[in-house]
Amino acid sequence: MKRITVWLFVVIGLSVLPALWATRVAGADSGNPILSVPFDVSRENSVVEENFSISQFKVYFVEFLVSYTSQNEIRKMGQLLGGMGYGPGIIVPIQAKISEINNQGVPEKVLFDQRFDTSGWSTHQIRDDDNRSGEFGRIILNEGLKPGVYHLSIKTLAKSPAFMNMPVRLIIGFKPNVNYIQPNK
Repeated sequence: MKRITVWLFVVIGLSVLPALWATRVAGADSGNPILSVPFDVSRENSVVEENFSISQFKVYFVEFLVSYTSQNEIRKMGQLLGGMGYGPGIIVPIQAKISEINNQGVPEKVLFDQRFDTSGWSTHQIRDDDNRSGEFGRIILNEGLKPGVYHLSIKTLAKSPAFMNMPVRLIIGFKPNVNYIQPNK
C-alpha cells in the first residue's frame, strides 16, 4: 500500500509540476492588465482595436485568456488549448499589429505587424483557493515598448467554432517583478 501511495505521489507530482512551473515562470500578471477586453475567437474576422498608454519601458505581452469555473471545464480547456496530453489544441490564426500613435492621435509608425497561428497555452492562473476556477492563456506576442500611446489591432483569420460561448478576453500586461533596461534607440 505504501509503495502505491508513493508511486501515485510521484506520477501526480510529475504531471502537475510542469504546469505549476509554467504558471509561475511564464505566467502573466493578468490581475492588473493595462488593457482587458472581450475577444470572440470563435468567429472569422473578429477584430479588437484599442488604444493604450504606456508609462514606462517594459516588455509587454498580448495574450488571450480563456476562463473556466469548474474542474470539468479544465478537460475542455485541454482539448481547446492543448497540453495536458491533448496535443497542440485548436489553432487560432490571427493578424496582430501594434502602431505608435503621434501627437494628433493618428497611428503613425508600425512596430509589429504579423500573421501567425496561435496554439497551446502558455500561462495558467488559479482564481480561488479550491482550484475550481481560473484562466488559461495564450501569449500572442511580446514587444518592448517605450512610454507613449499605441494602437493595437488583432483580427481572427478563420472560424474556431470550438471556442463558441467560451469567455475569452484579450489582455495587455507585463511581468511586474522584472526590471528592463531600455535599449539605446
